[in-house]
Amino acid sequence: MAMARFPHLQLKRKIDGSYRPKKGGGKKEVNPTTKANLTTNRDGHGGKLLSSIDVLSNYWEKQPSIKRSPKSS
Repeated sequence: MAMARFPHLQLKRKIDGSYRPKKGGGKKEVNPTTKANLTTNRDGHGGKLLSSIDVLSNYWEKQPSIKRSPKSS
């Protein structure tokens, strides 16, 4: 792939060759809420996500101008 095909793009990486990402970065701090959701609050967090999905799903089902494909069970 030649660079001339995309002169309008300012590419930061070379196109040919292997990509070698930077190593390291150190230990990342985990947000306390995230940590709780992944450990002690799994059921509550899962229930909240399901509730949010239900709200969004109901909203989109009520939109008359959106064409939907038939639901597959």
